[in-house]
Parts: sequence; C-alpha cells; structure tokens
Amino acid sequence: MFMKRSIHFPLVLVLILMFTAVTDKLFSQTSGTLSFSVTTTATSANYGTNNLLAIWIEDNLSAFVKTKIKYASSGNYDHLATWTTASGQNVVDAITGPTRTAHGQVTFLWNATRVNGSVVTDGTYNVWLELAYDKLTAPNEGKAVNSYSFTKGPVATHLTPADLTNFQLVVLDWQPLATGIEGTLESKDFNVYPNPSSGFLKIDFKNPAKECLVKVMNEAGQIEYNEKISDIPAGIRTFDLTRLSSGIYYCTLHFPEKDIVFTIILVK
Repeated sequence: MFMKRSIHFPLVLVLILMFTAVTDKLFSQTSGTLSFSVTTTATSANYGTNNLLAIWIEDNLSAFVKTKIKYASSGNYDHLATWTTASGQNVVDAITGPTRTAHGQVTFLWNATRVNGSVVTDGTYNVWLELAYDKLTAPNEGKAVNSYSFTKGPVATHLTPADLTNFQLVVLDWQPLATGIEGTLESKDFNVYPNPSSGFLKIDFKNPAKECLVKVMNEAGQIEYNEKISDIPAGIRTFDLTRLSSGIYYCTLHFPEKDIVFTIILVK
C-alpha cells in the first residue's frame, strides 16, 4: 500500500522566504563610503615631531580588510608591529609615504572594499590607528594604538569619539549608497581645506579638468549647493558655503570619469 504524502506549499514558501530574508541580512553588501578624519598629537615634547603612522580596517572578527594610511620607511616597520602583524605589510590602495615630519590632520575615504576589490558584507568594522615616534631606542617606546568601531549597512552613521592624548578630533561618517571612490582629502588630484570650515571651502585642483559638478548635500540627503564648472585650470578655487548652518555635509565632485565623495564639517 502506498501512503499519500501531502505537501503544504504555503508553508514551504514561507520557510523559503524566511531563509532568504535571513541570508540576505547576514550577507548583504551595502555600497557606500566611509570618511575618516583624525588629528594626531605628540605625547611629549621629548619625542619631537617625526612620527610613523599606520591606519587600517579590520572586521569584527579581527580579520584584516585593507590598509588606508602608511607613513613609514620599511626600515622602521618594527615600530608599527601591530599593523605589520595584522596586515602582513599589505598596502594595496593605501596612501603611503615616508616618515611624517609633523603632526596634524589625516583624512581618508574607504569605499567598503577589500584588497581584491570586492565589497565587504554589512556589519561592524574597526578603524585601527598605530602611531610611533621615529629614532626610538625600542620598538614599543612612545607608541599609541587605538581602534574605532562603526556599523556598515543601509543606515548612515556619524560618530565623534572623545579625544585621546594622541588621537583627537576623530570623525567617522558612513554614507550608504554613495557612488564614491577611495582617496584622501589630500590626494594627487586635489586638496580640500580647511575641514572643518567656517564656510569658505577651498579646493586645490592639482590638474586641469574639463568639467566638474560640485554638489553639497545635508545629512537628510537634500542638495544645499550645486555648481557646474567647465574648463577648470589647475589651482585653488573657493566655494562660499557661509549661508549653510553648522553641521555635517556630504560633498561630491562629479567628473566625467569618476565621482569623489567626502565629508565636510561646517563650524560657525
């Protein structure tokens, strides 16, 4: 005798939809741009001004994602032992340079990708910083290491952690679905300053450009400033944003071949 098996299609469909929703949530990959800014300071005048700096990103399982900043010569990597261990000295897409000769603001953009170019899954990520002083008697002397967590996902995030002795004026801004590319606010193509600004924002175009659309949006996504510039010569151009209120804004430089997205802070 054969037994009849009844299949409840509605229940199966519900289970499939539930499984899909859970897996989508676990493995979703929201595109976007993280803007990070920090001002480094000296612990003591005894250390002088020359310093080494590494900034990199790890996921919530402490797995290395990408190096963003590396200012140090290979002969001084022993002073950046935390970064060296985490990254294996990987500097794909990183801004690199020699030992810094002064302290000050460092800013970068991250487009939520790994070194292989793939977008990382949504979740908690940590921006790690390691600061050390040049010409020290021991690798662990005069070091400062700290990390800042943020959530990458479909919701915008703005964080201003408390100042530390060596790391001050830290700002993290995650902007989902921004069509930005990675870079710094001091790149080979342009320099944006001052940031924070009282309203007069200067952009130093280091190379001529055929055209550029400058768009500034507030945190609600509303366009507050929009200007198209043609035949841009190399040099500094000032943008008057004094009519805008104090706060966080997202600026896009739209060139024919790429978009560059970064965060600006207005303080009045």
